[in-house]
Amino acid sequence: MKVFLSSTYVDLIEHRKAAHDALERLGQEVGRMEIFGAHSEEATSIALDQLEKCELIIGIYAHRYGFIPEGLDVSITEQEYIHAKSKGKPVLCFVVDEEQPRSPKMMEKDAGKIKKLEDFKAKALKEKTVDFFTTPQDLAMKVATSVHNYLEEHKPPVESPITNHQLPVTKPTGSTLPHQEFFFGRAEELKNIAAALAPESRTWGALIDGPGGIGKTALAIEAAHRAPKELYERKIFITAKARELKPEGEKPLTDFTCADYLSMLNELALELGEDGIPPSCARRKN
Repeated sequence: MKVFLSSTYVDLIEHRKAAHDALERLGQEVGRMEIFGAHSEEATSIALDQLEKCELIIGIYAHRYGFIPEGLDVSITEQEYIHAKSKGKPVLCFVVDEEQPRSPKMMEKDAGKIKKLEDFKAKALKEKTVDFFTTPQDLAMKVATSVHNYLEEHKPPVESPITNHQLPVTKPTGSTLPHQEFFFGRAEELKNIAAALAPESRTWGALIDGPGGIGKTALAIEAAHRAPKELYERKIFITAKARELKPEGEKPLTDFTCADYLSMLNELALELGEDGIPPSCARRKN
């Protein structure tokens, strides 16, 4: 959070420093006139622009009313208070304890400004719940306490963790089918399989039978690729084959393979998004 320090300067140099240090120890960023630097703009506009960038204003009011820009009858410090209110920004007000010993050179001497200062303090006391301070250390402690309390009161609510039964159930989609670059013929067989998988068919699947080496697996994979995605959102390939024939000879099969029937059922459940079933198949992770 960025906090703006609003006060007069000459009478509160040490108090401002103590408040600034306390806020930084709380981890807050502090905006204040000491860091504005040289500007071509009039001081009031600079101060109000900086104030608007802050989330919380700390108002510290003591023995001086402050500088009144030419053509106005309100000091920059009181303008900061008014502007913060107009922007709906919270203001924490701290007013000096009148019983605190004070140096005459820190006191306001202009009668008009003394009256304005008294009126301004009276307004703050009426509109805000103020705290009274004495020494710089006392102010630092009270600023830190008040800002800490403000942060606690305005913490975002902690959302309760979402339990598993509250999470939306989403079933996996997509395909685990192996890629086949080439496939030729078998038009009649593909037609029969497509008919068996059609929604109007009374069957629940297709069984492909035949002697080894005639291309049953390739036919099944091709038929599965051709099955419409609108009807089959999930296409899963699982095999119990432990080896395959390659041009260079017989090779062990490691992709998609399961050792037995129960392993195949486990793998199918996992692919369908069921929890709590340990994987049993030795599938290569790409």
